[in-house]
Amino acid sequence: MIDTPYPKWRTLVGNRPSSRNGWTWKSRSAKSTPRWARFPVDALEQIKRRAKFSVARINEIEKTTDHDVIAFTTNLAESIGEAARFVHYGLTSSDVVDTANALLLRDACDILLKKIDVLLDVLKRRAFEFKDTPQ
Repeated sequence: MIDTPYPKWRTLVGNRPSSRNGWTWKSRSAKSTPRWARFPVDALEQIKRRAKFSVARINEIEKTTDHDVIAFTTNLAESIGEAARFVHYGLTSSDVVDTANALLLRDACDILLKKIDVLLDVLKRRAFEFKDTPQ
């Protein structure tokens, strides 16, 4: 967990953000899997209905696998069942991690841009407040 006084930032980069963003990416990629890929629609429904993950369990599995994505998909498989074999279908671990990091950066930028807007408002107000102050 990253220690920060900012709750939104803590939520974003705290306990295993790659798991949350990895799941977002996996669920999006599963929805867009083409028909020729032989990805059964009922498997997708089963994945959407049953998929759950636990950060504590992922950390536990990672101690033995030494691989974050394998730990994540193993934990998902525990809740999904047979359809879990399609969760990582057609994706490399790099696909998942790189896209999860891109989603993390997107969310971080949203937070930072809002903070920058507030800062700009303060700077503008202060600039006008002190415009006649001698240098």
